[in-house]
Amino acid sequence: MDLLLYVLEIVFVLFSIIAHEMAHAYMSFFLGDPTPKETGRLTPNPLKHIDLYGLIFMILFRVGWAKPVRINSEYYKHRKLGIFLVALAGPALNIILCIISLVSAALVIRFGTNYEVVSVATELLSYFSIINLSLALFNLIPIPPLDGSRILGSFMSANAYIGYMKVERYGFMIIFGLLGLDRLLAFFSGKETLFVTALSYVYEFLVDVVLRIISFI
Repeated sequence: MDLLLYVLEIVFVLFSIIAHEMAHAYMSFFLGDPTPKETGRLTPNPLKHIDLYGLIFMILFRVGWAKPVRINSEYYKHRKLGIFLVALAGPALNIILCIISLVSAALVIRFGTNYEVVSVATELLSYFSIINLSLALFNLIPIPPLDGSRILGSFMSANAYIGYMKVERYGFMIIFGLLGLDRLLAFFSGKETLFVTALSYVYEFLVDVVLRIISFI
């Protein structure tokens, strides 16, 4: 059972990351950019999206990444708006998936009759919702190359955006450095990390909203 749950967790993470990247691809394609289609990023075929090192990290640490979607913003009618919408599409889909899984879990609890089935189903759905909310919040951090930086950059002048994107070559070093510092501070303070704390607040808020809605059914 533990092995099955571990495999399901990997599948959930993989699905959520691929869905995130496909959301970027479809939004860019919808805005007139043929690049995602030409590079095969509109397909759900995981082989088109999986990054080898990201997959290895996913298997070992349950954290990974997919290949970034190549886009060409020159095709957008309104370039800045296009960049904003494409960057937002990934986190937005993850939040939608999170809400759908929370609603599903609430409905299972409300109408389920078999305790074991209800217990397993709600655990899996809850885990799936946390994965997607984590992906959304993490990607909204405004440090290049994360989506948050593209969203913020869409409000900048051309020169400011170019200067801002120069940080991208050091982006992952900065991100992992901040996450490491966050963990270190949490270790010495005996509290949760800032990211986990923020995740908990948002998750509890969504759960509360879903439960209030389900209570009317």
